[in-house]
Amino acid sequence: MSTRKSFVIANIALIVIALCYSPLYSGIRVAWSMNAMAFVPTQKTLQSNIAFQVAGKVTFQEGKIGTITLICPLSSGPLIPETQTGTEFVIKQLSLTYRDGDAEGSSGVVSATLRIVNKETGHVSNLENVSSNAPGAPNSGPKTYVTHGEPKLNTGAPMPGINHKLNLNKYFYYIQITLKRTNPNIPVAVMGVTLSFG
Repeated sequence: MSTRKSFVIANIALIVIALCYSPLYSGIRVAWSMNAMAFVPTQKTLQSNIAFQVAGKVTFQEGKIGTITLICPLSSGPLIPETQTGTEFVIKQLSLTYRDGDAEGSSGVVSATLRIVNKETGHVSNLENVSSNAPGAPNSGPKTYVTHGEPKLNTGAPMPGINHKLNLNKYFYYIQITLKRTNPNIPVAVMGVTLSFG
């Protein structure tokens, strides 16, 4: 192979690599994830006695319907060392891994909401919501799990998501998962959530 041909091929390879790993996407990474079994059921959920935790998932007890609400704080522990070096974290995407047996039907839904609490005022705001019933959400079917809200890396499309600068001095952060079921024959379950940072 000639030197000129090798040079052209090498340049094309570099261009392809540059396009695939553009600055828009290169810094996106999963920085936090939590299995649903580690979430705490609300008092109302505990009193209703409808939730069942098993094998890394939360689902409904057999034959039960209603609403299950689970809460988990966003722990800052793993982020502190990098934050101290001056790195800024921007929350880009909330992802939810779930099973919703009726897809976008109204008999079952699983959702996750990233919420912030202002330390000064106590005001609670929603940053992002991911739902199994949202348009375009993947269909899990009755027996499998899917993840909705994953960053679309290296597609050339604008980066979707939150773009919220993490501020542990001003806010507390937590995630609320909600499972709703009105038909006891529809399988509805949640495996966990993931946050991607940039």
